[in-house]
Amino acid sequence: MPVLALINDHKTINLVLPWASAFSKARETPLIILCWTRASLSSDVIEDGKPVSEHLVEAVHNYYKQQIPGEVSEIKGLSGPIESKGVIDFAREKEVDLILAAGSDSSGRKGGSYATNPLLKQSPVTTVILFGDSTRSTRPRRVFVGASDNSHDSAAVFLANQMIESLQSRVTLACSEFETGPEGEEIGRRDLEQLMRDSGVVECEEIQCQVFQAGDIEAAVEAMDEHDLVMFGANYEQLPAILELAEKPTVAVVKKKPPLSRWRTGPQVSSWSTRLSPADYAELIQGLRRGSKLGSDFVTMLSLATVVASLGLLQDSAAVVIGSMLLAPLMTPMIGCGLALAQANQKLGYMALKTVAVGLICTLVISYLIGIVTPGEELTSQIYARGQPTILDLLIAVASAAAASYALARPNLVGSIAGVAIATALVPPLCSVGISIAYGDYNNAQGAALLFVTNFLAIVLAAGLTFRLIGISSKQAGARQKFWVFRMVVIFGLAVIAVGFPLQRAMQESLVQSKPQPRAYPLAKSVMDAVEERLAANPEFEFISAGQPSSPFSPYDVMLILSTSGDPEPEFFSGMEALIKEQMQDDSLRVKIHCVRAVDTGE
Repeated sequence: MPVLALINDHKTINLVLPWASAFSKARETPLIILCWTRASLSSDVIEDGKPVSEHLVEAVHNYYKQQIPGEVSEIKGLSGPIESKGVIDFAREKEVDLILAAGSDSSGRKGGSYATNPLLKQSPVTTVILFGDSTRSTRPRRVFVGASDNSHDSAAVFLANQMIESLQSRVTLACSEFETGPEGEEIGRRDLEQLMRDSGVVECEEIQCQVFQAGDIEAAVEAMDEHDLVMFGANYEQLPAILELAEKPTVAVVKKKPPLSRWRTGPQVSSWSTRLSPADYAELIQGLRRGSKLGSDFVTMLSLATVVASLGLLQDSAAVVIGSMLLAPLMTPMIGCGLALAQANQKLGYMALKTVAVGLICTLVISYLIGIVTPGEELTSQIYARGQPTILDLLIAVASAAAASYALARPNLVGSIAGVAIATALVPPLCSVGISIAYGDYNNAQGAALLFVTNFLAIVLAAGLTFRLIGISSKQAGARQKFWVFRMVVIFGLAVIAVGFPLQRAMQESLVQSKPQPRAYPLAKSVMDAVEERLAANPEFEFISAGQPSSPFSPYDVMLILSTSGDPEPEFFSGMEALIKEQMQDDSLRVKIHCVRAVDTGE
């Protein structure tokens, strides 16, 4: 995409044009020059019988003939009352990717912040504001980039790196560190290395890192004077002092392209997040490809995770179930499917889907066999909990998949994957399906299967979208590949809509009942049989309900509600409490028995 150089008077020609030519050559893109004159009326300002903008155009042509021989893509003269709006409209028309302009004050005291430079504030593309004069060097052989923990620093580093590759420039990347001594030096160096990775820049001999002590402006300025160009992120706080002291170099204030800027019909959102370095990009792609491939390691780990999850569900142990989530490798091939959509990689997509399908069958078979051989008669609360999904589970899966995809692309966030694996449970719902089928509870099996399908669809779509947002795509994709992506997205999207209806209906039913589902988990059949046997020996009592409260804030573990027509003895309650503890084999249970007096209606 072209580079746009803004010329608004004769003084800025010698400052802007050499650097505009350098940036254009470094980026290997065309150069467009806009000569803008401010006019209070619609007509241009007249000077010597000709519009001022035409005088600027002639001066630019003469400058190129004398100073920079070569061709320019376009030189245009315009005028208007609002410079920033006119420049942005022209840039939008030409679909430029970089704008260069001079500071509003040639002394270098103004125009380096959003408050004093409207173009810097309003421009939807990467913008560079230059300060200096024609006597300063315009050869980008030595470039100084000052990092100030500013969000725009990455754009300055990225532009400087382009000069290294095309113009054989050398770059000094510097920062100011509060800590002193060797420790401060090491902290600053690590910060600079991280900045390079975030900017998509590979460490090389042409980039030297330098750390200054905080507040030592004189030493920093002395180092800057040894360079041709000094670059800072926009709104650098110490810029006025730098401009006052620096004498030799040209100073450039860089503003990165804001998120969701749009020249064309589609949003350019890759700047929403920091660029992936080549090393991080390669590690992400290779890791997902390896994780999406079916092999003995995948089957072994998934089988062990299935065994752990099934036993944890049958034991009604949340801690064991959580442990199985960390062991299961099933999320990786699902995210691999999302990567396939982002890259239009059919081979990767089919490989990942095959791995997911084999993992699905393996998990169902193992969990079913475990359910067959276990002696239990009733499903536990952990299994019941996964048989009642709602629309909230779909939203959780979408957010978790986006978090997992982003974390995989950022090496410093890999530790967050464990939390994502817990948030988006994949193996426990499948194990609940197998165990529920083995126990003959097909309704719960259906609900757990719906939960798994919901998680799978949401993970694939959210992962694909997240990868596209961080700039992962395939420019080499042909029409057939793009159609494959379109077809798969439509299929997955319709499937999400299809599963969304029963999930939303389940949520509405829960709200109608004014409580989340389930409110209380049922007691085991053996416990209920013992309770009913005891009540049969006491005919004055009638059973109403019983269960284990699902809320973690409930002061009781088991609640039993009865009705009676008489005056119950205290011994009855203590005996019933002891019976429940005995049947559940836990003397520490907190049991609460409510007894409601029955009203005789005379019927």
